[in-house]
Amino acid sequence: MGALLPGANPGVLGLILAVAACGGSATHDERAPGGPSSTGSGGVGAAPVQGGASGAEEPAEVNGQGGPGSPGGGAEAAGAEPGRGGAAPRGGGGAEAGSAGLGGTPAGVAVMSGGGAEAGSAGLGGKPAGGAEAGGAAGAASVGYCPGIDPDPATSTRTRCTTHADCPTLAVLTRCATEPFTFACGGPAPVRTCAVDGDCAAEAICEEDACGSTWCVRGCPDLPCLGTETCVEKRCVERPCDGEGAAACPDRHSCRPEEPGADARGCVPDACAAGATCPEGWDCAPGTAADVHGCVHRTCSAAADCDCGSCVNGLCEASPGFCFEYSPPV
Repeated sequence: MGALLPGANPGVLGLILAVAACGGSATHDERAPGGPSSTGSGGVGAAPVQGGASGAEEPAEVNGQGGPGSPGGGAEAAGAEPGRGGAAPRGGGGAEAGSAGLGGTPAGVAVMSGGGAEAGSAGLGGKPAGGAEAGGAAGAASVGYCPGIDPDPATSTRTRCTTHADCPTLAVLTRCATEPFTFACGGPAPVRTCAVDGDCAAEAICEEDACGSTWCVRGCPDLPCLGTETCVEKRCVERPCDGEGAAACPDRHSCRPEEPGADARGCVPDACAAGATCPEGWDCAPGTAADVHGCVHRTCSAAADCDCGSCVNGLCEASPGFCFEYSPPV
């Protein structure tokens, strides 16, 4: 043992040595910025306090000023190893980690543990990063959609609406709809260059487009038909649905050429009265107001009147309404 310092009291020094020999924790400065607390909050840059053999159970500083340290799980987690009251390990999740320090910022909880609403909301004044807030935003975006229908990213910046009156008055007319408006026709009056095949050259036929214009075009077999078509009097015609190489009938149609009401290919609409399913927001009610399947679009005054989705312009829809520009060609 070294020599005693001048003026040192041998009795006091002996008491200090006796305490050290019994494994007592080291003393610390109460004015320090704060070491790792017993609840797991990191200090403001204070170095870990060295303790004795019982350092894992002895809090480094119960009343330490909590700061932006690493969140942990109480005194046990704070003790990295016996005799060392090190900084608490990262990754403490949920309310336990969030409630760590007294006044500490729990931003590290949400970022490090990814504990969602539980971890993010646990601390005092803390704001979860990517937990409940991000999940809530995703949940809000899907409100108003029927199951299995995903929001269109193109509508994320558009104003939601339930009627045309919800849309802002702009230089361009805006209307409430579930999808953008499209217009196949418009503009100048249709151009009619022929009325019958005889108005065209020998190898050509007179064809009319969807907007009423007519043109002389080459017919088959000069222009080959598709594999699902056959050439009849210089025109390509879809093969009967029960024929070889024919295309399948449209959705919610069946191939029954023998039934009344079948189209030129032999396809018949599936009737809801016979078990076919109506789309979301439609009810099976065969009658004059029904579509070819016997389905009627359900009316509503609020989304609660619909099985799912939204109420848009008084009708149940599988997705919300959005304000779209409405500018048909003139």
